[in-house]
Amino acid sequence: MSTYLTNFKNLRKELKYILYISIIIIFFIEFIGYSYDEIFPSAYTFSNIILKICYSYVASLIFYYLFVHYKRQDDKRKYYEVLSSKLNKLIKDHNSVFEKIASINGVNDDAMDEMKKV
Repeated sequence: MSTYLTNFKNLRKELKYILYISIIIIFFIEFIGYSYDEIFPSAYTFSNIILKICYSYVASLIFYYLFVHYKRQDDKRKYYEVLSSKLNKLIKDHNSVFEKIASINGVNDDAMDEMKKV
């Protein structure tokens, strides 16, 4: 469940904003809008069109999130795990080679620490 929330946080901001606006419009039309008389002629038809657009946006965003965004984030997480292990191994190998070269050349510990910072 936490991966779903983490991946939702990584969703593009404009998609989330449109989702929030759509949900607010849905609640407004469903719970408040239908209980009042029409403000202008054919307002009922207009509100139905807007309501269907909002419902379809929510459904399409759920589909996009589950089948595109979540898979992409999951693949990215797997790639980062592999890259992280490879990079850590590379850094350890670099440090061990660096220490061997320094010990052969007789470099003291203070100079080695300064070189590692660079």
